[in-house]
Amino acid sequence: MNASTIPKATVCWVKNRLADGEQP
Repeated sequence: MNASTIPKATVCWVKNRLADGEQP
């Protein structure tokens, strides 16, 4: 795994989590 792959996946995961929380 690349060091840049982990943060990238985390950002996508966080964005998805925030999107789920903001969705009605």
